[in-house]
Amino acid sequence: MKRSSVIFTSYEDKRMKQAYVDSSVWITMAEGIAQYQEIVRHALQQLEADGWQLCLSDLVVLEVKLKPYRQERYDLIAEYDLLFFETAIFSPFDSVFHDALEYAKTNGLKTMDAIHIAFAVNYKCELFVTTDQDFHTLKSLPLHMIDLSQAIP
Repeated sequence: MKRSSVIFTSYEDKRMKQAYVDSSVWITMAEGIAQYQEIVRHALQQLEADGWQLCLSDLVVLEVKLKPYRQERYDLIAEYDLLFFETAIFSPFDSVFHDALEYAKTNGLKTMDAIHIAFAVNYKCELFVTTDQDFHTLKSLPLHMIDLSQAIP
């Protein structure tokens, strides 16, 4: 897993566009039904092809790995580690909770969702990627909603 706040694309000091990928996307990739996994996989591959660096935070790691640890699902933990291998992982910063409070107020978000936005904005992400409809009120940065309704039932 790569920890970084600035990603360089070449020998020049050129920062890639960073897309913060929410927990819901990673959970779908590792634990979702096959049709949902395919939709998410395609969406993430398209973002990467379009020049986006996929990013997440320590909060995502906590959210997605806690249940597998409690259930002693080490195979699933390993799956998440593989998914996160080429992904930038952002560490907490001093004002994360203060910033999250502001984003919760201005975007009408729940606490954990606002913390994700605080990470994304602090680390200069230009896109927020999710499958979670609760982010429909997001105004603080552009939203890329992966629509799972297109899956064949």
